[in-house]
Amino acid sequence: MLKSKKFWNYDACQNLDLKQETIDAYRPKGRIYEDFNYFYDHLGIGVHTSLKQPYGKDNSDPAMISFVNVMIDINTLKILFTILPHSKVVSLKFTSNNFDVVNLEYLINSILHKPNNIYNLVFEWNSKIIIEGSYYEVSEIYEDFQFEDRIIKDIEKVELSLCNLALSKRLEALCLRGNHLGDKAASIIFENLKSNSVLKVLNLYKNNLTSKCTPYLISMLEINKKLEEINLGGNFFDDSDFSKLKSVIGATPVTHEQLDAYNKKVKERDLVIEKNKKLKQQKKNEEPVPLLDEFILIGDVYNSIKNPHLKNINLIKNSFTSKCFENLVFMLEYNQNLLISMDVSVFTSEQKEILRDPNTKYANRIYLTK
Repeated sequence: MLKSKKFWNYDACQNLDLKQETIDAYRPKGRIYEDFNYFYDHLGIGVHTSLKQPYGKDNSDPAMISFVNVMIDINTLKILFTILPHSKVVSLKFTSNNFDVVNLEYLINSILHKPNNIYNLVFEWNSKIIIEGSYYEVSEIYEDFQFEDRIIKDIEKVELSLCNLALSKRLEALCLRGNHLGDKAASIIFENLKSNSVLKVLNLYKNNLTSKCTPYLISMLEINKKLEEINLGGNFFDDSDFSKLKSVIGATPVTHEQLDAYNKKVKERDLVIEKNKKLKQQKKNEEPVPLLDEFILIGDVYNSIKNPHLKNINLIKNSFTSKCFENLVFMLEYNQNLLISMDVSVFTSEQKEILRDPNTKYANRIYLTK
């Protein structure tokens, strides 16, 4: 991966000391580019290239700010998170930035803890970080590399910080594409998502994931009822992982006891819905409505439809073979809103013909990429 370029005043801005009293004393005007200019003028330095007002554009706030293939100094981050709460920005994008380890920790802590309206975060192709002036891959400590203890601690700290993004109570979409995090980090992310009732979209494309993290993925999907899209493409999952995925996405026969317990939960949920109608009329806070898996009768047996809220699963560029075909069809059979993306090369000619048949239940719900 190429090293990101420094914007022309990176070193100078990184080494300046933007005093907290200066930050606290300023009252943002809500005109984002004017606010940026104020702080950079105070520092006596040019505005970061990603924060300049686009030529020919009016002074209205953008909805997204993107830092693409450019390094970001600590003062730019301080300025950004001072102004964000007073702007209309809801999305941040960081692509190939080669963060300094201190700057990266500041960024993540700010996203998690400072006031802001960010619900969509893209942090991609940032597997390289700078520690003491040298470049390191976040996941290298799990390979045969010999680093000093302090370097390992910094890398582990960065990795844990990235995993903590899955605990955010604001983010609805999180893209961690191309960061080579590895199984250990992914397992922590999946564990964190068990208690996350906000995130809807998770992108873990190209993160060196293998069967080692699959149990954590399955355990998360058994509990998390909010996730709607998940991208697991570009990793090393195989047919055995696909089979396990089927156990939490599809139909599973239930016992009479499970059906009775389900019917009881449905009644409890309906009571909450009725109560919320009255609370809404009274303009009071409504109670959260429990999310339940759907139960349907297939033949003479009731089945639980696992994760009917999932709408999109990307599984391209993994290690699947044509043996996964039956499990794929099973997953699509009973999840009517589910779209699955896979490589066309995985399937035999006969299987491809079946998947592409417009008369099947899964027509237009399997996307085959070349």
